[in-house]
Amino acid sequence: MTRVFCAALATETNTFSPIATQRHHFDEWFHYPAGTHPRDAPTLFTAPLWVARQRAEALGWSVSEGLCAAAFPSGPVVRADYLALRDQLLADLRSVGPADIVLLGLHGAMVADGYPDCEGDILRHVRDIVGPQAIVAAELDPHCHLTESMLEAADLLICFKEYPHSDSLQRAEELVELAHQAHCGRIKPVMRMADTGMIAQFFTGSEPARGLVAHMRELERRDGVLSVSLVHGFASGDVEDMGTRSLVITDNNADLAQSLAGQLAERAWNIRTSAAAKRTSMDAAVALVRKLGDGKAPLVLADCADNPGGGAPGDSTYMLRALLDAGESNIAVAALWDPLAVAMAEARGEGARLQLRIGGKATALSGLPLDLEVRVERIVHHASQSFGGGEVPMGTLVTVSAGATEVLLCTLRNQCLTPQLLADGGVDISTKKVVIVKSNHHFYDGFAPLAGDIIYLDTPGVAVNDPATAAVSYKNLRRPLWPLRNDSRP
Repeated sequence: MTRVFCAALATETNTFSPIATQRHHFDEWFHYPAGTHPRDAPTLFTAPLWVARQRAEALGWSVSEGLCAAAFPSGPVVRADYLALRDQLLADLRSVGPADIVLLGLHGAMVADGYPDCEGDILRHVRDIVGPQAIVAAELDPHCHLTESMLEAADLLICFKEYPHSDSLQRAEELVELAHQAHCGRIKPVMRMADTGMIAQFFTGSEPARGLVAHMRELERRDGVLSVSLVHGFASGDVEDMGTRSLVITDNNADLAQSLAGQLAERAWNIRTSAAAKRTSMDAAVALVRKLGDGKAPLVLADCADNPGGGAPGDSTYMLRALLDAGESNIAVAALWDPLAVAMAEARGEGARLQLRIGGKATALSGLPLDLEVRVERIVHHASQSFGGGEVPMGTLVTVSAGATEVLLCTLRNQCLTPQLLADGGVDISTKKVVIVKSNHHFYDGFAPLAGDIIYLDTPGVAVNDPATAAVSYKNLRRPLWPLRNDSRP
């Protein structure tokens, strides 16, 4: 019987964020000790484990489950906390004895104090334990940093293809099947990557990025091609290997893998300026709002630079203040991270009226707090959102109103992923002129059917969308990257 070990350890690190990722942040999202992962559904990063469970009997596998833990994006992981979690995963692996296959759910952009490449570190330690004959395979978020250490330690690395990330389960199924084939000796995976020389975003639900995904799938239908991934990269991570890269896995054909990786990198480069939505200034957004008539579907404004999903605090007030200053009032906001405001509103209870200072607390890029006279409309304990097959916690959710403006406040930093979050907070967005969401793109699938239009904002914040204009400074990049330095391939 094939001995298979599964585990997960993931977070996306915004190195510009002042909010350190600590052990309790893993507890807040999910932290399952060995053998305790729920059996009802996978999370975004435990899909390999989930698929291995489902296919174990058919494949003749004996599956052992190690630590599964993830924290929502934030600043660098505290060194001692990272080492404790990493070492627990490795101890779980050692405890089950020799493993033929190791399946890991990782992010790929985790950074800890003193560890700029946590995934490379984890994979190297795993390889040291299982030896050269075992198959080591990992599923990655495309917003990762693909490093030589990761490639050297693993046999198989596969990224989600979609952004928003709707395909983690399908990619896990591919990972499991390829790991099985490799262990049986039917294939010999060879991985090669190519550097695009840029950092860009790819919204895969629309063209031209949609066509790029279709091209990747066409390549996978070629003889000898096992997997094709595009590493979008994560611009909010200031590490040496940040950037957009392509990754191709073939069956024992390094030349083919390198050639196709280079071709994909070139295609990605050619659509670098059009693969994501254009950003709109706050002044332009205010002008658009003022032209809107009443009774239409709401205009959704994505506050991308303050997206908690990119490690930002999620407490900036710029756009809301600009609209209020312009005399607009029929606004909904989801969701501002402000545990202090939540505590003050919760203490007074639903129906209470009070002066409340909202937002503008975490960083200089959070803007100034808003002082509003509000009514506490709803308090929801243990609030959450469904996304990617799992539940994303929001902590305590409080909705406060100032006239026709309704603001959702939360105690756990998470982006707004679905309109259901507003509904749970008692907000009917169909009656709103404007809805501001703290998100970059994951909100899109849920809000697009309900929105009159969707605008992606250019606001201050630590979640980097355009590195050339962001209010941050890169110190660790080791190569030229568009759009930071030039408009030509290195």
